[in-house]
Amino acid sequence: MNKQPLLISITGGICTGKSTISNLLRLSDYTVYSADKIAHNAYNNPTILKELIALFGENVTTNGSLDRTKIGELVFKDKQLLTKLESILHPFILKEMQRLYSEFKGEYCFFEVPLLYEAKLSECFDCNIVVYSTRSFQLERLTILREITQRQAENILKSQIDIEIKRSKADYVIENNSDYDELKEKYSYFLKFLPELNSRPHKKLLSI
Repeated sequence: MNKQPLLISITGGICTGKSTISNLLRLSDYTVYSADKIAHNAYNNPTILKELIALFGENVTTNGSLDRTKIGELVFKDKQLLTKLESILHPFILKEMQRLYSEFKGEYCFFEVPLLYEAKLSECFDCNIVVYSTRSFQLERLTILREITQRQAENILKSQIDIEIKRSKADYVIENNSDYDELKEKYSYFLKFLPELNSRPHKKLLSI
């Protein structure tokens, strides 16, 4: 019998419903950690703060704190800067994920990791759940939620791995191409599938 908690990622594309599924899990009393929140905390780490100021310059700070929006705008336009940013943040994020997992007491440990495949972290998890929406649904939601143009939304989608590729790599797919009520039904079905996942051999986790 597996003694380690099953480590499960929740991922997908922008505006596919990852956070909605994470919130439903929390409402069902499951623990879901957020990689984005861990990354946000990384920006407050004094060592990382110094490294990022050295990389981007003082113009990315506001009242002594890093401005994530400014940094996001810079790396969106420059892939080399993005790679350098990731090389600074990822070790911190992985170390914190390792700590949270090692201290976790329970059967299922979930992490919401939006850029799981982009960051090449899929092999760190026992099971990768992709919340899937078609590209047209992503574009529609993105233009409405962000109040941006179709072209701007398309550029954002181009910056991520295509959702169809993520779907093909998933261990389990939760489709979100309708409304909230239907998504909840898909979520309920997923919960019934959890015991089957836990019966599988566990990987050596978070060993990067």
